[in-house]
Amino acid sequence: MGTLPLAALLLSFSAVAVQAEIAFSPAKGPHGEAAVLINGAQGEMDGVGAEYDYLAAHYGDWQRGNQSVMSKDGRTFDVFELSKGGQKMHVYFDISLFFGRD
Repeated sequence: MGTLPLAALLLSFSAVAVQAEIAFSPAKGPHGEAAVLINGAQGEMDGVGAEYDYLAAHYGDWQRGNQSVMSKDGRTFDVFELSKGGQKMHVYFDISLFFGRD
């Protein structure tokens, strides 16, 4: 069983992301802060792609740091640490609708 070349993997990822109709809506984060709910993702591949698209569109000049997954009250969140200059922030994505789905 072989592995896909990187170019083929990226093409397949792009094809999946284009097929899904992704929408973003405001949500409540795990500690009451603002979060982004990802609607329409068919699975983790297009859901994660949507997260990175959102970050590029809204925080393109920020540096990404650590990424973690956390759960609270039956919801699952991806947490991205961002920094720019001396500023630091976290962006929360509610990934409950697609987390664990292929």
